[in-house]
Amino acid sequence: MPVALLGVLFTVAGFVMLVLEVVRALTGSVLGSVGAIVLWTGLGLLAAGLLLLVLSLAIAGTGESDESGSSADADADAVADVEVAAPPKPATPRKRASAPASRRQPPDTAPAPRPRARRATGPAPSATTEDPPPSS
Repeated sequence: MPVALLGVLFTVAGFVMLVLEVVRALTGSVLGSVGAIVLWTGLGLLAAGLLLLVLSLAIAGTGESDESGSSADADADAVADVEVAAPPKPATPRKRASAPASRRQPPDTAPAPRPRARRATGPAPSATTEDPPPSS
């Protein structure tokens, strides 16, 4: 059985056992001797599973393999034998025929904003500066 698969199985089993016992302990159940054994077994399986996963990464990094017996050099040789086709050249975009600058119309501009009307804050000014005639 490959090391990575054993690592995954141990890690999942240990994590499940650890979570179950921690949840039981936190919800008020008394952690008896069986609970303590399950808790520590789950922690040990979790640690062992993670160690096996790290070990499988180290084995894969050195080029050794558990199943196929091939090394990384043989894989690299097989990849080197493959010919890679050159990518196609990108098509150049067509240029649009435009009118000469002298015949172009000016761009549309936004209309100028209208001036705001002023609000009267006091009495309206009179048209004349003279005093009004006395009333009789």
